[in-house]
Amino acid sequence: MRKRMNFIVGIVAIMMAIMFTAMIVTAHADTPAEPHNADACWVEPSIINLTQSDIGTEFNATVSLNLTEAMYSYQVALHYNRTLLECVASSYTAQSTSSYFTGHSTSSPPPVIDTSSIGNGSVFAGESVLGSDSVPGHAATLFWMEFQVLNFTAYLPASGSLTTKLDISTEYPANTFFLDTNLNNINVATSNSSVTMAPEFPYLLLLPTFMALTLAGAVLSRRKQKAKLS
Repeated sequence: MRKRMNFIVGIVAIMMAIMFTAMIVTAHADTPAEPHNADACWVEPSIINLTQSDIGTEFNATVSLNLTEAMYSYQVALHYNRTLLECVASSYTAQSTSSYFTGHSTSSPPPVIDTSSIGNGSVFAGESVLGSDSVPGHAATLFWMEFQVLNFTAYLPASGSLTTKLDISTEYPANTFFLDTNLNNINVATSNSSVTMAPEFPYLLLLPTFMALTLAGAVLSRRKQKAKLS
Protein backbone atom coordinates (compact mmCIF):
# COMPACT_ATOMS: atom_id res chain seq x y z
CA MET A 1 0.00 0.00 0.00
CA ARG A 2 2.80 2.39 0.92
CA LYS A 3 4.67 1.62 -2.33
CA ARG A 4 1.52 2.33 -4.34
CA MET A 5 1.00 5.62 -2.50
CA ASN A 6 4.63 6.65 -3.11
CA PHE A 7 4.21 5.80 -6.79
CA ILE A 8 1.05 7.95 -7.06
CA VAL A 9 2.72 10.84 -5.24
CA GLY A 10 5.70 10.58 -7.59
CA ILE A 11 3.47 10.65 -10.69
CA VAL A 12 1.55 13.68 -9.38
CA ALA A 13 4.82 15.50 -8.65
CA ILE A 14 6.10 14.83 -12.19
CA MET A 15 2.83 16.05 -13.74
CA MET A 16 2.89 19.22 -11.64
CA ALA A 17 6.50 19.88 -12.66
CA ILE A 18 5.60 19.45 -16.33
CA MET A 19 2.60 21.77 -16.01
CA PHE A 20 4.69 24.36 -14.15
CA THR A 21 7.37 24.24 -16.85
CA ALA A 22 4.76 24.61 -19.58
CA MET A 23 3.29 27.65 -17.80
CA ILE A 24 6.72 29.27 -17.61
CA VAL A 25 7.42 28.64 -21.30
CA THR A 26 4.02 30.00 -22.35
CA ALA A 27 4.40 33.12 -20.21
CA HIS A 28 7.88 33.76 -21.56
CA ALA A 29 6.68 33.43 -25.15
CA ASP A 30 4.29 36.37 -24.74
CA THR A 31 7.01 38.95 -24.19
CA PRO A 32 10.02 39.55 -26.46
CA ALA A 33 13.29 38.34 -24.96
CA GLU A 34 15.27 41.03 -26.78
CA PRO A 35 13.27 44.30 -26.63
CA HIS A 36 13.57 46.75 -29.55
CA ASN A 37 12.48 50.37 -29.72
CA ALA A 38 9.26 50.94 -31.66
CA ASP A 39 8.45 50.70 -34.47
CA ALA A 40 10.28 47.44 -35.11
CA CYS A 41 9.90 43.81 -36.10
CA TRP A 42 12.72 41.37 -35.45
CA VAL A 43 13.79 37.73 -35.18
CA GLU A 44 15.13 36.55 -31.84
CA PRO A 45 17.53 35.39 -30.62
CA SER A 46 19.38 37.86 -32.82
CA ILE A 47 22.54 35.73 -32.58
CA ILE A 48 22.30 31.93 -32.54
CA ASN A 49 25.59 30.11 -31.97
CA LEU A 50 25.51 26.40 -32.72
CA THR A 51 29.18 25.89 -32.01
CA GLN A 52 28.85 22.19 -31.19
CA SER A 53 26.13 21.22 -33.62
CA ASP A 54 25.59 18.14 -35.72
CA ILE A 55 23.06 16.94 -38.26
CA GLY A 56 19.67 16.96 -36.53
CA THR A 57 20.50 19.69 -34.00
CA GLU A 58 17.32 21.66 -33.28
CA PHE A 59 16.78 25.27 -32.22
CA ASN A 60 13.90 27.74 -31.96
CA ALA A 61 13.46 31.31 -33.12
CA THR A 62 10.64 33.81 -32.61
CA VAL A 63 9.39 36.81 -34.57
CA SER A 64 8.45 39.77 -32.34
CA LEU A 65 6.89 43.17 -32.90
CA ASN A 66 6.81 46.55 -31.16
CA LEU A 67 4.52 49.31 -32.48
CA THR A 68 3.39 52.68 -31.18
CA GLU A 69 0.17 52.89 -33.20
CA ALA A 70 -2.88 50.67 -33.57
CA MET A 71 -2.64 47.81 -36.06
CA TYR A 72 -5.34 46.03 -38.05
CA SER A 73 -3.35 43.29 -39.75
CA TYR A 74 0.15 42.13 -40.56
CA GLN A 75 2.05 39.71 -42.74
CA VAL A 76 5.60 38.39 -42.26
CA ALA A 77 7.63 36.46 -44.83
CA LEU A 78 10.86 34.93 -43.52
CA HIS A 79 13.60 33.37 -45.63
CA TYR A 80 16.15 30.79 -44.48
CA ASN A 81 18.80 28.66 -46.21
CA ARG A 82 17.00 25.41 -47.10
CA THR A 83 20.30 23.70 -47.92
CA LEU A 84 21.58 24.15 -44.37
CA LEU A 85 18.35 24.22 -42.34
CA GLU A 86 14.85 22.82 -42.34
CA CYS A 87 11.91 24.44 -40.56
CA VAL A 88 10.06 21.48 -39.03
CA ALA A 89 7.35 23.37 -37.10
CA SER A 90 5.84 26.83 -36.69
CA SER A 91 2.88 28.25 -34.79
CA TYR A 92 1.58 31.43 -33.19
CA THR A 93 2.89 32.19 -29.71
CA ALA A 94 -0.58 32.05 -28.12
CA GLN A 95 -1.43 28.83 -29.97
CA SER A 96 -4.42 29.80 -32.16
CA THR A 97 -3.28 33.43 -32.44
CA SER A 98 -0.23 35.54 -31.73
CA SER A 99 0.41 36.97 -28.28
CA TYR A 100 0.24 40.37 -29.96
CA PHE A 101 -3.42 39.76 -30.93
CA THR A 102 -4.45 38.02 -27.68
CA GLY A 103 -7.91 39.07 -26.51
CA HIS A 104 -9.15 39.98 -30.00
CA SER A 105 -11.24 38.07 -32.54
CA THR A 106 -8.92 37.34 -35.44
CA SER A 107 -8.45 35.60 -38.72
CA SER A 108 -5.23 33.67 -38.10
CA PRO A 109 -4.41 31.03 -40.74
CA PRO A 110 -1.60 28.74 -39.51
CA PRO A 111 1.93 29.73 -40.58
CA VAL A 112 2.99 28.06 -43.82
CA ILE A 113 6.45 26.49 -44.19
CA ASP A 114 8.16 26.51 -47.61
CA THR A 115 5.23 28.23 -49.29
CA SER A 116 5.17 28.31 -53.06
CA SER A 117 4.38 32.04 -53.12
CA ILE A 118 7.82 33.11 -51.83
CA GLY A 119 9.76 29.92 -52.48
CA ASN A 120 11.40 26.99 -50.73
CA GLY A 121 13.18 27.92 -47.51
CA SER A 122 10.52 30.24 -46.14
CA VAL A 123 7.96 30.71 -43.38
CA PHE A 124 4.87 32.79 -44.10
CA ALA A 125 2.48 34.06 -41.40
CA GLY A 126 -0.20 36.73 -41.14
CA GLU A 127 -3.20 37.75 -39.07
CA SER A 128 -6.00 40.28 -39.06
CA VAL A 129 -8.52 41.41 -36.48
CA LEU A 130 -12.18 41.28 -37.47
CA GLY A 131 -14.65 44.06 -38.18
CA SER A 132 -13.78 47.54 -36.97
CA ASP A 133 -11.50 46.27 -34.21
CA SER A 134 -7.81 47.20 -33.90
CA VAL A 135 -4.91 46.30 -31.61
CA PRO A 136 -3.26 49.17 -29.70
CA GLY A 137 0.48 49.54 -30.13
CA HIS A 138 2.63 47.52 -27.74
CA ALA A 139 5.42 44.92 -27.75
CA ALA A 140 4.69 41.19 -28.00
CA THR A 141 5.64 38.05 -29.89
CA LEU A 142 4.00 36.91 -33.13
CA PHE A 143 5.04 33.36 -34.02
CA TRP A 144 7.79 30.82 -33.32
CA MET A 145 9.68 28.41 -35.55
CA GLU A 146 11.60 25.22 -34.87
CA PHE A 147 14.57 24.52 -37.14
CA GLN A 148 16.69 21.44 -37.69
CA VAL A 149 20.28 21.50 -38.89
CA LEU A 150 20.97 19.59 -42.11
CA ASN A 151 24.31 18.37 -43.50
CA PHE A 152 26.03 21.76 -43.17
CA THR A 153 29.47 20.16 -42.78
CA ALA A 154 29.52 19.51 -46.54
CA TYR A 155 29.61 23.28 -47.09
CA LEU A 156 32.06 24.32 -44.36
CA PRO A 157 34.81 26.75 -45.40
CA ALA A 158 38.39 26.40 -44.21
CA SER A 159 37.54 28.46 -41.11
CA GLY A 160 35.50 25.53 -39.80
CA SER A 161 32.23 27.43 -39.30
CA LEU A 162 29.61 29.12 -41.45
CA THR A 163 26.90 31.73 -40.86
CA THR A 164 23.45 32.07 -42.37
CA LYS A 165 20.40 34.26 -41.67
CA LEU A 166 16.77 34.01 -40.64
CA ASP A 167 15.72 36.92 -42.85
CA ILE A 168 12.54 39.03 -42.67
CA SER A 169 14.14 42.13 -44.22
CA THR A 170 14.37 40.92 -47.83
CA GLU A 171 10.59 40.73 -48.24
CA TYR A 172 9.90 44.08 -46.53
CA PRO A 173 7.71 45.90 -47.51
CA ALA A 174 6.47 43.69 -50.38
CA ASN A 175 5.48 40.58 -48.41
CA THR A 176 6.37 41.68 -44.89
CA PHE A 177 4.12 44.56 -43.87
CA PHE A 178 1.97 46.00 -41.08
CA LEU A 179 -1.29 47.87 -41.69
CA ASP A 180 -3.01 50.46 -39.52
CA THR A 181 -6.76 50.85 -39.09
CA ASN A 182 -6.96 52.68 -42.46
CA LEU A 183 -5.02 49.87 -44.13
CA ASN A 184 -1.99 52.11 -44.61
CA ASN A 185 1.51 50.73 -44.16
CA ILE A 186 3.20 51.26 -40.81
CA ASN A 187 6.91 51.88 -41.31
CA VAL A 188 9.00 49.55 -39.18
CA ALA A 189 12.68 48.70 -38.80
CA THR A 190 13.31 45.01 -39.49
CA SER A 191 16.11 42.95 -37.98
CA ASN A 192 17.25 39.46 -38.91
CA SER A 193 18.82 36.67 -36.88
CA SER A 194 22.33 35.38 -37.49
CA VAL A 195 22.90 31.61 -37.19
CA THR A 196 26.49 30.35 -36.90
CA MET A 197 27.17 26.62 -37.16
CA ALA A 198 30.31 24.67 -36.37
CA PRO A 199 30.73 20.90 -35.91
CA GLU A 200 31.09 19.39 -32.47
CA PHE A 201 34.58 18.18 -33.37
CA PRO A 202 36.87 20.28 -35.63
CA TYR A 203 37.18 17.50 -38.17
CA LEU A 204 38.78 19.81 -40.73
CA LEU A 205 41.92 19.67 -38.62
CA LEU A 206 42.04 15.91 -38.99
CA LEU A 207 43.20 15.94 -42.61
CA PRO A 208 46.52 17.79 -42.13
CA THR A 209 47.11 15.86 -38.89
CA PHE A 210 46.48 12.55 -40.64
CA MET A 211 48.76 13.49 -43.53
CA ALA A 212 51.53 14.53 -41.14
CA LEU A 213 51.26 11.26 -39.18
CA THR A 214 51.23 9.23 -42.40
CA LEU A 215 54.33 10.99 -43.67
CA ALA A 216 56.12 10.55 -40.35
CA GLY A 217 55.22 6.85 -40.34
CA ALA A 218 56.53 6.38 -43.88
CA VAL A 219 59.84 8.10 -43.02
CA LEU A 220 60.25 6.01 -39.88
CA SER A 221 59.50 2.79 -41.77
CA ARG A 222 62.05 3.64 -44.44
CA ARG A 223 64.74 4.36 -41.85
CA LYS A 224 64.11 1.01 -40.23
CA GLN A 225 64.48 -0.75 -43.56
CA LYS A 226 67.77 1.03 -44.23
CA ALA A 227 69.01 0.09 -40.76
CA LYS A 228 68.27 -3.61 -41.42
CA LEU A 229 70.09 -3.55 -44.77
CA SER A 230 73.15 -1.97 -43.25
